[in-house]
Amino acid sequence: LVKTRVSEFRQFAQDGGLEIDEAADFQLGFGLYSNTLPSPELVPVLDYELSAIDHLLRELTISGAQELVSFERDPIPGEPGGDENADSGVVQKYPVRVRFRITHGAFQQFINKISNDKDYFYIVRVLKVRNDNTVGPIKRTGTQESFPRYINPETLQLAEPDLLGEWGYPDAPEAEVEAKAIENGFQPATEDAVVLMGQERLNVFMLVDITRFLNPDEIAKAKEEESKSSSSRRRR
Repeated sequence: LVKTRVSEFRQFAQDGGLEIDEAADFQLGFGLYSNTLPSPELVPVLDYELSAIDHLLRELTISGAQELVSFERDPIPGEPGGDENADSGVVQKYPVRVRFRITHGAFQQFINKISNDKDYFYIVRVLKVRNDNTVGPIKRTGTQESFPRYINPETLQLAEPDLLGEWGYPDAPEAEVEAKAIENGFQPATEDAVVLMGQERLNVFMLVDITRFLNPDEIAKAKEEESKSSSSRRRR
């Protein structure tokens, strides 16, 4: 099941334009089960978590994320590295950590989607956002206004005087300077104002709790298992 889900998501991400860093090692956080089976008692929870993770990352892809930098899943109770016993309360949380690159508008869309998701309940517990474009808008003096203006449409960088000089300005003909600019990924900036907000490429880290509400039967079973475990520890 894990291999099938991973394969299907990789194809979905590729079709949706999401680049996965170290894609060969990407297992939706379930690398532990790439060649082994989990304990039978863990299967229902793991199956739920796998579906929730797949859904979360598909929504990220649909929203227009450009790169999935990293993804980690915390072990659930009963797994190696996890707590010995599951919480017997009504609410259980399965944390995942995801880092990705995305535009401002696409990020807003993604947050809105997972905040109002009808299939799963996601809680964003930690959110860190860094703008990859750390350079602010260029301040121009009166003499600079006469410079030809070229902009990189991907980074929104305006060509500064030293870069214009590398392209031959002011001695070379304007057509030659423009050709050099285009060759280096720039285009003539015809607008008087460059739009900065909303076009930034963001580097985002999120710690998300996949939250599950147990039904009465599951709560009773969790309390029974916790009681058995406590009795076993006392006998030791």
